[in-house]
Amino acid sequence: MPKCFSCIFMLLFWAENAKAATGGASAPNPLLWPLLLVSAALFVALWRQLRTRRNLRGLQQLTDSMIDSMSALVIGIDDQGQIIELNLKAADFLAKTKAEIHGQSLYHAFADLPISRSMIYQVLEHKTSVHADKLADRKNERVWDVRITPWFSEHRQGALLRLEEVTEQVQLETLMIQKEKLITISRLAVGMIHEINNPLASILQNTQVIHNRLGPQLQKNRLAAEGCGTSIEKIECYLRERKIDLAIEAVRESARRAARVIENLINFSRQDEENEAFNSLGNLLDRAIELAAGDFDLKQQYDFRQIRIERNYDPGLPPVRCRALKLQQAFFALLRFRAERMLTAENHCQRMTLSLYAEGDQVLLLLEDDGPLLSEEERRNLFRPSLSDPEGGLGLCVCHFIICNIHGGTISLETGDDGHSRLVVRLPIERSADD
Repeated sequence: MPKCFSCIFMLLFWAENAKAATGGASAPNPLLWPLLLVSAALFVALWRQLRTRRNLRGLQQLTDSMIDSMSALVIGIDDQGQIIELNLKAADFLAKTKAEIHGQSLYHAFADLPISRSMIYQVLEHKTSVHADKLADRKNERVWDVRITPWFSEHRQGALLRLEEVTEQVQLETLMIQKEKLITISRLAVGMIHEINNPLASILQNTQVIHNRLGPQLQKNRLAAEGCGTSIEKIECYLRERKIDLAIEAVRESARRAARVIENLINFSRQDEENEAFNSLGNLLDRAIELAAGDFDLKQQYDFRQIRIERNYDPGLPPVRCRALKLQQAFFALLRFRAERMLTAENHCQRMTLSLYAEGDQVLLLLEDDGPLLSEEERRNLFRPSLSDPEGGLGLCVCHFIICNIHGGTISLETGDDGHSRLVVRLPIERSADD
């Protein structure tokens, strides 16, 4: 409207001047100059208003751009819980446009987020901000930091919500805590292993002494037997008759086996500061099996020794350049993961097949069993630490890191032709210069 008035006044001014120039009325209209002044003032006001609107639009676009660039979900609601504004991140979270979400109920549109009506009520009723850390969503898949702040205008009020996803941060914290626990347990275990190793060495040494002193090979044994009124042959016959010699040999063999297990545990618990070297994957896998044979869970009635292991190793398999202790740790985690699922299943599966062979410039490890298949959700989160059960999910997360990041290989879960699950590990071969 002011623009129209300005045009009229300009036309009047032009008409008056034209009239005077053509010999019309000699006296100009007395209202002409006041009208021109009013028109000029309206023109200036209109120009300022247009400039203000343009600045406001620019400021609004800048504000929207800054809010859209935030990594957090930003949602504005009124006092009825209706969404009146949100950023691009929040819209992308629902895979919708902002226009589609505007006007919807917060509790319906973002039903999975850890936002309760009581939190919104507290903010609006007490006009105070609420901050909650590390809230898991209703599907227990993501973790959020939630901040809710009230806003007010002359006739309206509402709340501004900011939700920052901290799932990876929580997972890293879980890994760090678990790592500290494992380090502590490892130190305690190494101390216990050394305490066990000392009497075990004494058992081995003394059983060897007994074996030597009961044999007919030493002259001192014969003289001692004759001094007791008998012969070493009669003593040897008595030992065989009562199967004492077999009992002594069983003690020696059990002690030797325990010593091998302890040596394997000590090597496994050491810090892996060695450089990469060429190692036989078959030997590393066998060591991991020996370690797993001592794995037992009383609560779940889980005993690795109940599983029948079938080995299919290619005898001509070349050595692989790797970090032996790291790779042995990864193999142990794979064996334990599948064994737990097999032995805790309803049908109590008991067969596991390990195959090692070369394929091109890679070595393939196939771990096949008749255990239950994983669900689609378990497959997606297979190599991620689980928030609900960090101890169960940590092993394969570390295993994936060792195989893929440290050794440049791959690991995947597949379904074989027989319908059973199999883990496939591929490691690159770096042949030595002698080859």
